[in-house]
Amino acid sequence: MREEKFSDSNTREESEVEPRVVSVEVAQRLLGDVTYRQVGLMLKRGDLRGCKLGRRRLIELASIDEYIDARLAEARKLRKSRKAAAA
Repeated sequence: MREEKFSDSNTREESEVEPRVVSVEVAQRLLGDVTYRQVGLMLKRGDLRGCKLGRRRLIELASIDEYIDARLAEARKLRKSRKAAAA
């Protein structure tokens, strides 16, 4: 899904490298087209980890995966508790 090809200008060969950080715009798309402000709030709350490189804000890709996994686990837990209450 996130495989990107980067070319090495010295060898002109392409290699597949998984980036460790992505731009805010890419993070927005990976999180389901959330707003720039929402990504900022998620960083402030500690839901996502990021850093600045010059003027650019970069988001750690692993933190996006962790955030999504945590939300899915919450949804599963809620679904199980509702199912148990209905029974």
